[in-house]
Amino acid sequence: MQWKTTKRRGARKEADIETKAMESGNPFSSERNQLPGTLSRLVEMTINIEWQDQFGRWNHYLTKQNQVDAYRVAQRRAESTGKRYRLVDAQGRLLDLLDP
Repeated sequence: MQWKTTKRRGARKEADIETKAMESGNPFSSERNQLPGTLSRLVEMTINIEWQDQFGRWNHYLTKQNQVDAYRVAQRRAESTGKRYRLVDAQGRLLDLLDP
C-alpha cells in the first residue's frame, strides 16, 4: 500500500485500518464502516415515492433517505394532485399506500 502524504490528523491510523481490511480479504469491512446491526440498516434505507397513473402503472416520483419526510411529501402530493402514492424501499417492498 502506498502512503499518502497528507497533513491531516490521523492519516496514518486510517492507512493502518485500510491495511487491516485488505489483509482480511474484504476491502469493504474496515473498522470505521462498522455500525451496529439495526443502525446500519437504518442508515442505508432508501425510500422511493411512486404515483399511480390512470392506467394503473406506478411511476417514480422521488427518492428520499428519511421515511418520515417521504411519508409527509407523499401525503401532501396525494392530497394536492388527487392521485395515489406509495412508499417502496430499495428492495421493492411496499411500506405504505396513500390515497387522496
